[in-house]
Amino acid sequence: MSYQLTLVADAAGFVALEEAWTGLLAAVATATIFASWQWNFAWWHHWGDAGSPYIVAVRDSRDGLVGLAPLWAGRVGPWRRLTFLGNGLSDAGDFLLHPAHAAPAAAAIFAFLYANRRAWDLLDLDEVPATSPLGPALDPAPRGYRLLVRPRNDNPVIPLPPTWEDYTRSLKRKPRYVVEGLTQRFVREQGAEFLLVTAPEDCAAAVADLYRLHRARWASRPDELTVEHRLPAFVPFLTEVCRRCARQGWLRLGQLRVDGTTIAAALDFALGDHWEGYLTGFDPAWQDHRPGRLLDGFILRAAIHAGAGEYHYGRGDEGYKYEMGALARRSRRFVLATGSPRSVAAFTALQLRGRGRDLLRRLQPAPLPL
Repeated sequence: MSYQLTLVADAAGFVALEEAWTGLLAAVATATIFASWQWNFAWWHHWGDAGSPYIVAVRDSRDGLVGLAPLWAGRVGPWRRLTFLGNGLSDAGDFLLHPAHAAPAAAAIFAFLYANRRAWDLLDLDEVPATSPLGPALDPAPRGYRLLVRPRNDNPVIPLPPTWEDYTRSLKRKPRYVVEGLTQRFVREQGAEFLLVTAPEDCAAAVADLYRLHRARWASRPDELTVEHRLPAFVPFLTEVCRRCARQGWLRLGQLRVDGTTIAAALDFALGDHWEGYLTGFDPAWQDHRPGRLLDGFILRAAIHAGAGEYHYGRGDEGYKYEMGALARRSRRFVLATGSPRSVAAFTALQLRGRGRDLLRRLQPAPLPL
């Protein structure tokens, strides 16, 4: 089968892709919100001034757009690097590959990138999900490429049963008490209510509340707050993402309220047969009541009632996620280079930095027993 490949590297081409890109997203069961046009266009709008889009689109005569590499061309030091759009703010990065065309479309993308290898030095594909078709596409490495594979972060996933009762029965005693007994008592004693924000016109206020609570949650540990979350562009970016996703019916921004005031909030998206969590926050004044865990329970109940098959907690291996029944899925980083002198030099420098970090970790003294 023959494919037509085009490179989209300007704003007009990016805008023109919206309908076809969204249609392809719907056809890919493993796709995440971070592979959507809505997320990536908002990222480009607010964070894209240090490079340019480098989007490779694959079309065939029958199915239209069947593959997409949502890449970004920028620099790291002296090296020209292709990364995923959304890099730094996305929990995952991936190609979009129609299931009927996944292997040949991926091969066509890597052949196209190789043919245009004078435009870049490193192809750095970070936070690729465990379920991505990129894994098989890069085993072995495409012809002409050098490949470095590294494990990245855990992205815990809860397989959701058909009913809430089935889910709670699967939990151990402590988390089951939180989502049942403690939740019922909190609602009864505090008059708490749970709301899901889904409409575009409600996004600005809901995102402002979420961000206020997110900053409050980390107020005692500001150095642990993600760098991008401290920057002025973050709230406008998140508001645009939510509005665009709300128009598609994907937004699920959960709020736990007491006396009309939001005390905990969580940003989720419903995509295909799964829900994806992204950002949370809560008022520390209520932390003895475990508002974050209570909100988790409300959101999981809503996802099950909506017929979702999985709940994706997002990046991070915090213990509470596994208490709630999550299974570990680890993302990977794929770094590719060609045989050009610049590409080989960039690839070698990356390998040396990685080995240096590994060595430093091994040399760190073990903590003393208490």
